[in-house]
Amino acid sequence: MNEIRKRSTRRIECIIKTTERCNIDCTYCYFFNKHNKDYELHPAIMKPKVVKEIAHFLAQGALDLGAEQVVVDFHGGEPMLLRKESFIDACETFRAIISPVADLVLKIQTNATLVDDEWLEIFSRYDFVVGVSLDGPPALNDRYRVDHQGRGTYAATVAGWRLLRDAAAAGRIRTPGMLCVINPEFSGREVYRHFVDELGARGIDFLLPLETHDTLPADQVGQFGRFLTEAFDEWTADDNPAIHVRFFRQNMMRLAFGRAGMQRLETDIMQNYCALTISSNGEVNPDDTLRAAHGDWFSSGNSVSNITLKDFMALPYMREMSDAFVNLAPACNDCHWSNVCRGGRLVNRHAKETGFANESVICADLRYFYGHVAAYLLNSGLPFERLQEALKPREPKEPVHAVAS
Repeated sequence: MNEIRKRSTRRIECIIKTTERCNIDCTYCYFFNKHNKDYELHPAIMKPKVVKEIAHFLAQGALDLGAEQVVVDFHGGEPMLLRKESFIDACETFRAIISPVADLVLKIQTNATLVDDEWLEIFSRYDFVVGVSLDGPPALNDRYRVDHQGRGTYAATVAGWRLLRDAAAAGRIRTPGMLCVINPEFSGREVYRHFVDELGARGIDFLLPLETHDTLPADQVGQFGRFLTEAFDEWTADDNPAIHVRFFRQNMMRLAFGRAGMQRLETDIMQNYCALTISSNGEVNPDDTLRAAHGDWFSSGNSVSNITLKDFMALPYMREMSDAFVNLAPACNDCHWSNVCRGGRLVNRHAKETGFANESVICADLRYFYGHVAAYLLNSGLPFERLQEALKPREPKEPVHAVAS
């Protein structure tokens, strides 16, 4: 009989599409320039009534699931297209309704082209965590991150970035972070050095492709691992603890802390995290990164006005997603890196014929990167036994089904 493990959630993270329009037109955008057309049916701007319904939905969800923290990510489109007065009203609504029941964290992911001093004051007042999207120096970024006239957006984004960076240096806001979509054509070394040396970035995240087995071009396989190892070598050469690259530090911790690190990873997957997306019309959907895998999951008709978060988490496709997180593909069973990557991101495991029961479409890239990191750790003095402990195969178990409590 399959083991049933009760899911308890310590953190709820919700991407809210406050705007479903954008002032730039990135050619690779999964939301506007792939196969998604949902935004054409949704309001361009989220209405105050929907904001209030979302706040109550998340507050009740925190109570039902026992969540200690609720993270609200203002997203889009470009979330700063929302009028400042409406943005402030939304922040006040979330504070008033969610803060009494859980720790509230407000985040925003932006192209930074609209940043001005009034926005800085808003970010300061509500203690925002700000992420800026940029893909490298002008010659690289402006190939794909363009405006609606096809012109590069680097200069406008960097102008906003510098306002954010300077405000952080003055103690007005938190230090902003940089989010970079990995392009297999680019040099990881060049991109990293530009972020650190030219732009003064101290928090960087590299985003792997949101591609499936059916969509990733064959000639890109292997290039993501190269990009990551080039950037990793620059990061380790800097040896500066003030520079945080999430993907690098996360994987080093998993490899360096042996079985304890692996158990923490499994606990994070199984218990501590619930991610969802809410559209501008209040429609509740899974993590937005899964659009490329299961577009049908994003037209269910479930809304903050007709379902609770607890009931949403118990829907069949949410259970399928939870099961896929926990139960690796058969191809992963004999891989000594499986403890570290846990199969990779769900979207990268998906194929139309077999669902999520596959190794990652970028498995070769991940294995190359993990091997590179492991070699670095061993050369830096990590005992081989510690690495062996982290990679030791676990005893086979019955499939686990994660269900909402």
